[in-house]
Amino acid sequence: MKSPPVALIERGGRGVQETRLENPDTDETVSMRSKGACARHSISRRPDLGAEAHSDAWRERVRAQMPELPASRRKRLIGDYASASTTTRCLPRLGR
Repeated sequence: MKSPPVALIERGGRGVQETRLENPDTDETVSMRSKGACARHSISRRPDLGAEAHSDAWRERVRAQMPELPASRRKRLIGDYASASTTTRCLPRLGR
């Protein structure tokens, strides 16, 4: 089965460039704003900013400080406890 964007393009449709907001509690996304052809939304290099070079140790320290995302936590809990997806959907919200 092809992903919806691929199927849309193969049918001759055009995708919409937009910023979307994800609600992890409902697994839904909503449109926040259209990017359109506006130049301010284009990605460009900043010649005034040098390249960042970080060590592997620095990356690991940062990664260790980041919280586990709800989708990753749900997947881990399902794997750890072999529980049904519907049961674990509410678990990431319990720690809030």
